[in-house]
Amino acid sequence: MAAPVLPDPQDVDPQRLEVPAVCEELSPALYAWARLRLRALGAPAIQPDDVVQETWVRALTLTQSGASVTAQSFRAWVFGIAQNVLYEQARALTRSERAAPNRADASVSKILDRIEDTVTSLCTQLSRDETIERFFALAEHLDEVDRALLVRCGFEGVSVTDAARRLDLQPATAIKRWQRLRERLCATDFARKLGLLTD
Repeated sequence: MAAPVLPDPQDVDPQRLEVPAVCEELSPALYAWARLRLRALGAPAIQPDDVVQETWVRALTLTQSGASVTAQSFRAWVFGIAQNVLYEQARALTRSERAAPNRADASVSKILDRIEDTVTSLCTQLSRDETIERFFALAEHLDEVDRALLVRCGFEGVSVTDAARRLDLQPATAIKRWQRLRERLCATDFARKLGLLTD
């Protein structure tokens, strides 16, 4: 499977949104997504913490270099970066090496260090969070199709029709399955925390 293309900073809206301000809000979703994707890829040697941390480092690097985002597009923009990080680390693993971390120039190195410390602390908390573990208990009992819809539609913000095409499903079937899954998620205490019910 080909790695997705890194979002072009020229394609995002001109209103700036600082990465540090949203790390805490979006990191639970990134962490849960990374665990699900790594499970599907069969890559236990890669830690979700590393994927989350490198994603934020790259996002900050891009914003420092002039990339701009809006609150509406920011989640999808960050998950696009996260997909690249995950695929690069998976490819590096097949070559028995770790992907080299992406770093900006010295002018932002102190900020990057602070982000790394912040994300490490967040991921440590998330690894012990009972709410997150309840999410994984539900995900573990989903079939492969529903789990893929959860990843694509719930986390990555892909439309149900686009997800249906990627999963080789009839659109009507995907819509019904996603509606049923959303109903199950509505009854949980983690769906809002992970941003899974936003339209």
